[in-house]
Amino acid sequence: MVKKKTTKAAKVEKKVVKKPIKKVVKKKVSVKVKAKSQSASSLAKYEQKAKSDLMKAKEKYKKYEKKVLSELKKIKTKISSEEKKVKNYAKKNPKKAAVIAAGVVATIGALAGAAVARRKKK
Repeated sequence: MVKKKTTKAAKVEKKVVKKPIKKVVKKKVSVKVKAKSQSASSLAKYEQKAKSDLMKAKEKYKKYEKKVLSELKKIKTKISSEEKKVKNYAKKNPKKAAVIAAGVVATIGALAGAAVARRKKK
């Protein structure tokens, strides 16, 4: 076996080459750590924004729900008052009410018959 003799210049060259590689590796690791910490912080920001947007949406939903319920109450009272008017009219004028009801039923029947006939043609 022949031993390779290393010169002083070769030893110095190895040291010089090893140092920059270690520095580069350290820099890459530090960049990866920074990137991970930045992505975690940006993820936390997005999570916080999503939570705030959700709260805003819930507030708007409650606001509109109240409006819808109040309008629904108005419609219910209006319908019930109109229903009472129709019942009173039917009690006072039973013949007219019967004729009106027959006309309504005939109209609905004619519309239903037309719809069925149209489907059969297709």
